[in-house]
Amino acid sequence: MNDTSPTITNCAFTENTADYGGGIYNYQSSPTITNCAFTKNTATKSGGGIYNNDNSTPTITNCKMSENTADYGGGIYNYQSSPTITNCAFTKNTATKSGGGIYSNDNASPDITNCTFSENSAKWGGGILNGIGISPSITNCTFTENTATKSGGGIYNYKNSTTAITNCIFWANTAPDGPEIYNDDTSNPIITYCDVQGGYMGSRNISTDPLFVDPSNRDFHLQAISPCIDKGNNNAPELPDTDFEGDTRIIDGNNNGTATVDMGVDEYTLPATADGDIAPLGNRDGVVNVGDALIALRFALGLESPTQEDRNHGDVAPLDAQGRPNPDGQITVGDALVLLRKALGIIDF
Repeated sequence: MNDTSPTITNCAFTENTADYGGGIYNYQSSPTITNCAFTKNTATKSGGGIYNNDNSTPTITNCKMSENTADYGGGIYNYQSSPTITNCAFTKNTATKSGGGIYSNDNASPDITNCTFSENSAKWGGGILNGIGISPSITNCTFTENTATKSGGGIYNYKNSTTAITNCIFWANTAPDGPEIYNDDTSNPIITYCDVQGGYMGSRNISTDPLFVDPSNRDFHLQAISPCIDKGNNNAPELPDTDFEGDTRIIDGNNNGTATVDMGVDEYTLPATADGDIAPLGNRDGVVNVGDALIALRFALGLESPTQEDRNHGDVAPLDAQGRPNPDGQITVGDALVLLRKALGIIDF
């Protein structure tokens, strides 16, 4: 595209090849690209899925970039451009040199929000490489299982880049040098309110397993006991109103009375069905009696395996100060005791 601003929606770009921009090439253009899939496209030089060149400002939303390849920027390459990239998934993209998911260079300033980067690979910057003189904003993104054979499994920050990274999760990325984040001597990233495996200096950063629901199947929802719940910065740059699947941001996910945004792409929401009605199995009867407490005890002892629906209904403990369920992500003996007390009429919620 040259000096144009089309709207592209619900399209699939598959197995295309070019020197630059295997799927789409933008030159001084500002397209709106929504709900599109870029799969197995190849650029012999840069931008396997998309190449943004010379002051292009595309808006890329709800797109999937998977298994695209290039020398630089397996998924997307940005040169002197400022795309807005929101709610996108970058998976298994490959750069033979730099930036498996995204490569940005020469005063590019992308805004990247609510995006997942998983299983992307490159020599430098498995997930993202931020190049010379760029100042991107990366907010509420999740980086996991990206690989760099040299440096920067999750992100590589290169010469004079001033990256603002906020409310993000970096976990299980790999590289010989800087498996999660690598900074060269002249880069100056500002990384705050992030969960970084192995730790990272900066305000309110943590280093604790984020407890994704099922990362092996790329389910990056947070478990109820995740340390990333209510640990983000409500004043983060470009903070989105919703998470990666449209749920409202900045809610009180840990039920402590203060609404705080979560780290990563998911905003945890307390189950609305924590009512204790789990019996009989697979056929709820609308009441809570001793049978529900007994089934909860069987779950707690490992005699039965609860489904997610069972957990949504039966994970009621501990109770908060007002006597309401405050789920902790698992069914234990404590849940069985709470249900027994409810069945006997001692408590009600």
